[in-house]
Amino acid sequence: MFLGGDYKFLLMVMGLSGATSTHACLWCLIHKLDRWDTSKPLNHYNLGEMKRTLDHIKSMLPLKKYSVINKPLFNIELDHIILDELHLMMRVTDRLTENIITEVMERDGEADMRKKRGEKQGIYLESLVSTINKIGIPFSIWEKKNSDGKGSGSYEWTSLIGSDKKKMMELLPAQLAKIDIHYPEIRQTVVQLWSDFHKLYNIISDYDTKAGQYLEVEEKGKKFIDLFCSLAGKRMNYDKKRVTPYMHTIPYHVPHFIKNFSTMKQFTGQGVEKNNDDAKRIFFQKSNKWDVARDVLQSESRQIALQGYEREKRKYNNQNKNYWEEGIVETRKKRQRSQVITSEEPGPSDELTEQEEDLGKLSVSQLKERIKSKNIQKIMDAKKLQEDLRCCVCMNTYTDPKQLPCLHFFCLQCLNDIQRQSKDCDIITCPECRLEFSVENSGNLSDLPTNICVSNMLNVVAIKEGNITEVKCGNCDKRSSNCFFCFHCCSFWCEECVVAHNTIKTNRGHRVRLVNDLRDYDFKELSRRIVGPAFCCKKDHENEELRFFCKNCERAICNICIVTDHKRHTLMLLEDAVDEAKAEVESLINSKKKLIEEKKSKINEVEEKCTKFQNKTSIAKHSARAFADDMIAVIEAKTQEMFEKVDKNSKEVFDFFKRQQSCLEKQIEVIEKDCKETEEFVEQSASVELLRYKSKLEKSPCVFEHETGSHDDLSVFCHLLLEKNDTLMDAVKSQGIGSVKTLQTLTSPDESCVEGKRKCGKSTVGFKERFVITTKNVRGEQCYTEDDRIRVKVVNWDSRDSVTTAQVRDNQDGTYFITNLFAQTGKHEISVTINEEHVRGSPFAVVVKARSVTPVSKFGEQRLHPGSLSKPWGIAVSPCNEIAVTESNANSVKIFSYNGTYLRSFGRKGNKEGEFYYPTGIAFKDGEKILVSDTFNHRVQFFCDHGNYLGQFGGEGSLDHQLKYPHGLFVDSVGNIIVADSGNKLVKFFSPTGFCLKKIGEEYHLKKPFNCIQHDNLFLISDISEHCIKVFDSKGQFQYKIGKRGQGDGEFNEPSHVSVYRPGELIICDSLNHRVQIFKLNGTFVLKFGEKGDNAGEFKRPTSSAVLRDDKIVLIDCFNDRIQILSE
Repeated sequence: MFLGGDYKFLLMVMGLSGATSTHACLWCLIHKLDRWDTSKPLNHYNLGEMKRTLDHIKSMLPLKKYSVINKPLFNIELDHIILDELHLMMRVTDRLTENIITEVMERDGEADMRKKRGEKQGIYLESLVSTINKIGIPFSIWEKKNSDGKGSGSYEWTSLIGSDKKKMMELLPAQLAKIDIHYPEIRQTVVQLWSDFHKLYNIISDYDTKAGQYLEVEEKGKKFIDLFCSLAGKRMNYDKKRVTPYMHTIPYHVPHFIKNFSTMKQFTGQGVEKNNDDAKRIFFQKSNKWDVARDVLQSESRQIALQGYEREKRKYNNQNKNYWEEGIVETRKKRQRSQVITSEEPGPSDELTEQEEDLGKLSVSQLKERIKSKNIQKIMDAKKLQEDLRCCVCMNTYTDPKQLPCLHFFCLQCLNDIQRQSKDCDIITCPECRLEFSVENSGNLSDLPTNICVSNMLNVVAIKEGNITEVKCGNCDKRSSNCFFCFHCCSFWCEECVVAHNTIKTNRGHRVRLVNDLRDYDFKELSRRIVGPAFCCKKDHENEELRFFCKNCERAICNICIVTDHKRHTLMLLEDAVDEAKAEVESLINSKKKLIEEKKSKINEVEEKCTKFQNKTSIAKHSARAFADDMIAVIEAKTQEMFEKVDKNSKEVFDFFKRQQSCLEKQIEVIEKDCKETEEFVEQSASVELLRYKSKLEKSPCVFEHETGSHDDLSVFCHLLLEKNDTLMDAVKSQGIGSVKTLQTLTSPDESCVEGKRKCGKSTVGFKERFVITTKNVRGEQCYTEDDRIRVKVVNWDSRDSVTTAQVRDNQDGTYFITNLFAQTGKHEISVTINEEHVRGSPFAVVVKARSVTPVSKFGEQRLHPGSLSKPWGIAVSPCNEIAVTESNANSVKIFSYNGTYLRSFGRKGNKEGEFYYPTGIAFKDGEKILVSDTFNHRVQFFCDHGNYLGQFGGEGSLDHQLKYPHGLFVDSVGNIIVADSGNKLVKFFSPTGFCLKKIGEEYHLKKPFNCIQHDNLFLISDISEHCIKVFDSKGQFQYKIGKRGQGDGEFNEPSHVSVYRPGELIICDSLNHRVQIFKLNGTFVLKFGEKGDNAGEFKRPTSSAVLRDDKIVLIDCFNDRIQILSE
């Protein structure tokens, strides 16, 4: 059974949250912030721990983790749930289209700011829409409107159908490359994004995909996501977090579908959705629902019948075309326009005046909505005014409102109740701000100043509601029903006083209204003026408005207070003080808001940490379960092995019993035969014959031998005993199968990094890769936590097996040295984790290639040059990287620099001190002395590094202190001199003074040793007559040999020299095969290089080798009269 459809539908029916949740992928457990990472292989999310399964969804339901919120509606394995390819295309192109529109609008915004008034704006957006329309796609972009009809600042655009999307993918990239709507630095990348996705979709939507084409989808899908994320930081909406679940499925799950089912096209549900849409349309258009089923079936039948026909477009002729283009506009203009009548003298605020509106342009529904909103607004204004005039203590309209020094006002009765409940009658606490104030005149609260503004507002509301008919004039205290209210003074005026009020020059800007003529918008303004002007709270100053601020006392004061209490104080206008206070308060509010944002950000971090820790908890449980399963599997395997052993042992015992049974049966058969013959004889024979036969029968040993043998065999008892591994059981009981440790660390894996890894991602087999892990905290600072668990895992992508475990060295300062030696060729993945989380850049890929040696340079073959060579034989490298070479024909020693530059030489032919006759082996001792094997003079001579003679030992003979045709030289770890005494078929060890210490070759015969070296307490001797390398231990006991005679890999023809290349590796000069071979110390062949010839990298009888400090190989090419330097 298979299930297909839109991604949101698939998530819903399988019990998962929406596509914006943290783990929105239906087929794997990837976090939404990791969808950009394309470094993982295809099977990373389709196999193993990261794969989501139906059982996993059910197990996560009680925990509500991994975006699982409901029980799956279908018991269908997730491998059989296929994403619809058309919806995949539409959702990805939606994201690409949105990004283009956002970019174009951003560029329009920058360009429009620089334009003068009247210049055309939005040209880039217009060009984009025009371009899409030109390729035959109806498309437009418009600004959304708020409820008041004004622009909201957000935009919407035409939602295209599938065929239009396909057309846009095909034609739009070429048009985008021609027009100038993108920023120049990203234009080419955006065009490439569209083109790449079009090619990718053509492969995905193909009915017949080729074998292995899923790999092409994987590769192109990863490149598409990488190209998308390459624009991150350059333009909006291309961040890594903008990679959608649809985009993630392209390189990781779509190839999996294609690999398993050959194509995704056969699972498309487009035809079913079309039929469903037709059925819904028929149902909602029918007034009589009884005929709906018939109509739906008839519609489907028509579709089936017309599948082979193409629909002809019907022509449409506009009737009265001029009317629909021009006449209708004039008709609408002639419609009656309604005007909202305002007061004769509109207020200064635009909020109090409603402008003339062209209601003829509005539809009926819009008019209803407009009327409804205006009525609601009037009701809201009235309610707001009533709420503002309500005491926050008793929640009723103010009665005798009194103002506290904090400028909050309450009913007098409410304040008295608060005072009675207070322990101190002279102190009252503000119910609003909780500040405490002392009450003068022995705690009489009636002496508190009355808030005149609030009192007047109460009178206005009372008049409006008809509760009172007369109010007191604020000037003459005369009560009148025909009074006026000043919105600036917040006081009432009688008819006589209002004339005087209006004649004052400073009051001419005041807005005065007859109380009975107050409109709705007047009450709206009253609700904003409820605080009104503040009045002084001092006795006898109640009618004085606060106009100044005393900096010394830090309080607002009136004009009288200046004269009485604040002489010589620093004063400023109250408005200026308020402005300063507002600026300070705004700054404080901004800092508080910033602090709130920081706290929210930290909350988000905590939530993310909680989510991650929940994931870690699940992973830990999963790992524990997997480990337990592995242990169970091992136990089951061992149990099976035990069963097999039991069966094997039982079979042996059963065979033994069967042999016993068979033997007894044969004995019975013989005895029965004898008995039968005896009975027959008794019946037929005479008495004399019977007596003779009886004696014969008694003397026969058959019966007794059989009985005896049978008795002995049956006396053996067989038992099958099981020896239990109680130690293992006790260890599991006491130690468990593992431990759980909660670690608190400052280390952030996302900030930690790997330094020193090869940027090219290449390495070579046998070479050590070294890099450094630096642990950092969330601020990017280097930090160190002792309990941090650093793990480095190297996996071969071909086999998916862990091929090696890197060595980690903790420097205890936040850095870790990592050393890894690759043993296999191919592509490898190196994962570096800190506390089970990948560091930044992990995992990274390294391609490991096979080892090869290439020539770097050569020297010595120049004729008539001081550095020319004639049959060079031995070579050695000093601690200062100088190269010393013996010339067997020229009977001299020459010194070169590491790059082949000739430095000096010494020696000539002869048998005196400092003279040579066919010098061969050479070695440096203590970095200052040069040892030379003077082969035909049968001695070893000592020289300083400048060639001055120092001494010698040896002489022709077979005694311990004598030599015969010595060749190779080597200085061991304790400073003794090892000489290959070829003529005596021995290897001798001499002290620095020339005293013979020991010999190798007496017990185990050597035919012709040419060279001997020491490595890891082993001595390796090249025996050219035996065509092998013989290995002895430190006591001179033979261990094993390397190679044999031949021309194949690991075979030799007179190996003349052996030297140490890297730890555990040997360089062997295979002289008559004209090549060099490299071996492991255990004799395993590694590689070979060179062949017979005189070109670079070719040899004629290589005799000796050495290694420079940079691991380059220096090789004697004897019969080519040169030295070659080679490198891996």
